[in-house]
Amino acid sequence: MVNFLIREVIEKRSNGIIYSIITKRFDFSNKFKNELVLADLLEQRFVFSKKTLESLLNNFDFDNTKLGVLLLKLRRLEKKSECDYFTEFSTHMNNCVILTNDKKNSDNTYSTRTYLNGDEVSAIFDINDGEDKLYRIYDLYHGIINPRNENEIYTINLGILTPDSYDLKALRDITDMEDSIVGKSSTSGGENYLNYLKEMLYKKTGFNGDLELNRDSILSAITYKISSPELIKRQIEEKLSTSYEEFEKMDESTIFDSKRILKRLLRLFKKAN
Repeated sequence: MVNFLIREVIEKRSNGIIYSIITKRFDFSNKFKNELVLADLLEQRFVFSKKTLESLLNNFDFDNTKLGVLLLKLRRLEKKSECDYFTEFSTHMNNCVILTNDKKNSDNTYSTRTYLNGDEVSAIFDINDGEDKLYRIYDLYHGIINPRNENEIYTINLGILTPDSYDLKALRDITDMEDSIVGKSSTSGGENYLNYLKEMLYKKTGFNGDLELNRDSILSAITYKISSPELIKRQIEEKLSTSYEEFEKMDESTIFDSKRILKRLLRLFKKAN
């Protein structure tokens, strides 16, 4: 049994639209206890400037046309040849590649086969196995961090996964190209997302500085290496449930009257060294 799900998304920006068609194929997998898993994912993005839309569609009013009506009009276009910019990203479970006919492979050396505009980028996304790995790859490609792919973020910090895997879309200048045609996105994640990133990165990498919602800033936080003194300081705070400043204010009698605290400190310093 094979199940397909096709989703169409229109993102309207100041100077045009990005029309995405996301095709997912689900299949039962012997590898994952015969569970129904996402086996293939294909995303095609068509970028149309306001000027291009007005030239292609008769009596088209960009500012007042509803998205539902625009979707019907877009379906009638030769989208790939008529849009201003086109990209295609696909990722596939092991050697199950059926969404693009010219990408059938049996010599799979990676956990997935992943392609960007026809070029194989499987080595970049050779992530931990699991039934949700295609979702994790898709999110990493777009620079989206969430609880599902936090382990991948940590493996970047450890040097196991290449930093190129985070927001490859921006690294390959696709984001800049789209922005130059239709304007920048008005949805950047917001304050809640920024706070989530700060808390998660502090726990995963020890980063506690200023953070902005762009690839360079977030990647710097992902690859941040905490110093040994700072690591010891934070371990003390975590184990003793008090700030390091409060710990420093303790007098000797307070510290040595507590065997439990002393034993914990000894373990922390041994671990750090």
